[in-house]
Amino acid sequence: MPHRKKKERPFPPILDSKIRLPRKSGYKRVAELLKAELDK
Repeated sequence: MPHRKKKERPFPPILDSKIRLPRKSGYKRVAELLKAELDK
């Protein structure tokens, strides 16, 4: 990992952007995305 940023993000930018999307699919979908991401 290159130099640390002052504020470390809990999620990778891609996943973070998915979470911040308008909740068309709702929180259940977000939870599934998170779980899939963590289970990789």
